Amino acid sequence: MLATMAQTLLALHGYTMNGRFGASARELLRPLAERVQVVAPDAPLVCSEEAVARFYDRARVRRGEPPHCTWWRANQDNTVYEGWDASLELLRSLLQEHAPVGVIGFSQGAMAATLVAALSARGELPPLRFVVLVAGRTPRASAFQSLLAEPIDVESLHVWGERDAFAAAGAPELAEHFAAPTRQSFVWAGGHSFPTSGSAATTILDFIEMRLT
Repeated sequence: MLATMAQTLLALHGYTMNGRFGASARELLRPLAERVQVVAPDAPLVCSEEAVARFYDRARVRRGEPPHCTWWRANQDNTVYEGWDASLELLRSLLQEHAPVGVIGFSQGAMAATLVAALSARGELPPLRFVVLVAGRTPRASAFQSLLAEPIDVESLHVWGERDAFAAAGAPELAEHFAAPTRQSFVWAGGHSFPTSGSAATTILDFIEMRLT
């Protein structure tokens, strides 16, 4: 009964993560558990062991459990995102199955959610209720620059940590790609992590709850 009555939130994990990210999203949304169904797919591409080792050595965070998935494989200068077409088809299928949905993305998942929102705003994907972008940055691939040339007309919340070495500099720029009248931003004291408690989590909860019908 819950699956048919609850509204769907599509949760997109970060680089080298997988659909277990849904557990963090559900923990965050526990107060809304009867009203929100979280759908958290694995990205369709698998990172090489070399890429995973390089990422965790640089990030200096606890290595997550496999599979280590990614929404695309970027070339050296981030001008090409190989494999995005496969991710887009997966996301298109989920959006069509569960429409209308909200989308929440973390890190690379926030970048993927940005592309989904831009395509949705142009009528190339089903309409979205809203997007929540946590620790996101602007997608850099050349193929997306025209897509991001105009403000994205989807309600958005942008959340990042002031100590986030990956996203603190890029998240404000990403927010600027969304329509000013319907975007909100919140900066919290954390690093590159997904908040499940505290002021950032409360801000996300309140934003989502206000958009449930």
